[in-house]
Amino acid sequence: MNMPVSTLDNLKQALELNNGGLFFSLLKKPENRHFFRDKVKNEQNVYFRPNSATINWAADHIQTPLINVEGFGYDELIIDVQLGGTLCEFNKKGITFSEQEVVFAFTVQAFVFHDSFGVSSENIKLLNSEQRMILLFHKNYEKEIGRLGVKLLFEETYQGEEAFSFFTRIWKHVDDTNPTQVTDSSHDYFDEFIECHRNILYSVAMSNIWGRYITDYGSDYYYFQGGKVFPVNLNYTDNRFTFYLENAIEELYTFYERLAYLLYLFLQPQDLTNTALSFNKLFERKIKKELKQKFPHLLVDENYQWFEKRFSKEQKKLSGYRHPLIHYQTSNTFIKGGYNASVKRIWLANAADGEQALEKLSGDIKEIHKFVNKELLKCREAFERAILVIENLPVSATVLTVSQTKDTGTDDINV
Repeated sequence: MNMPVSTLDNLKQALELNNGGLFFSLLKKPENRHFFRDKVKNEQNVYFRPNSATINWAADHIQTPLINVEGFGYDELIIDVQLGGTLCEFNKKGITFSEQEVVFAFTVQAFVFHDSFGVSSENIKLLNSEQRMILLFHKNYEKEIGRLGVKLLFEETYQGEEAFSFFTRIWKHVDDTNPTQVTDSSHDYFDEFIECHRNILYSVAMSNIWGRYITDYGSDYYYFQGGKVFPVNLNYTDNRFTFYLENAIEELYTFYERLAYLLYLFLQPQDLTNTALSFNKLFERKIKKELKQKFPHLLVDENYQWFEKRFSKEQKKLSGYRHPLIHYQTSNTFIKGGYNASVKRIWLANAADGEQALEKLSGDIKEIHKFVNKELLKCREAFERAILVIENLPVSATVLTVSQTKDTGTDDINV
């Protein structure tokens, strides 16, 4: 595996030292009790005496070289091992009353620094077979993220600033007497964007992973009475693909609703209430006219114009993909409810002599898949431009709006 031998040897030596003392310590941790849960009466009263002579390391392992924030190199090691020993259980008085010989099968995940002569227990995890599969699946997800070349919003820099520092540019427009505006432009709301974007990235990456293996409608057809029959043969791969495709649409829609709310807090359109707020409402003709009268510079603000263009293009398409998914009864003849159910419905209706319809169905699904991948790449820009729209608002106009609201006794700001 082209791994420095000393790194693996250091890990093995550390775990074998003192008759497997590290294994003893690791198995006393609460998160590792599941290894013997089904073998004892009270898992909290159990300890394991390993026998290092029984250790059997797997011939293969996975190694990933990494560098920490301080510039020191280390390896992530994933290797399987079997270990025998004695599982002991004691009573309330601390007296051992039960012993049994057992053999455990672990996957060891460890982070070992180069040129180090020891491995800390804090840098070692013991995994069962299910945890191993989850870890390797996550590693595959990380590879897909690398292929996409997308960072989470908080990992990016914006105009030379780290993400949260850039976000705080909007604070100069916050009315300190308005608790809603203070709270909903705080670090907590910044976290809303981070988690929403994380969900988008996960859903898109998962749709890509599963989407590489979906069933082709034309892969298993046969002839019957002079025509082609395309039997419906959707499997768990197809279901996972459409599931994550749905999630990606939902999360993208949520992301832009979050942006719309933040813009609403500072643009404060009088003809739009928070109960009717949405991205589409914020950029409809009537509200845009009001906002441009209130803030004339929006007529030439390229960041605001970016959202205007999005409203009539990408957002319209996004809404079209989402609306029938949520509301079911629509005029959209392709999506009517869940994506998987829609695919099965159309496939069943065209299983006999419906090759053109099935080809269109396949193309429509692929179009949604391409769309979510393109939209993922635009999230960073959307976040940046929303902050710049707010930052570029005239401070005097914001203060004036606050004063006018107080003078009239209305509470339009406190949304």
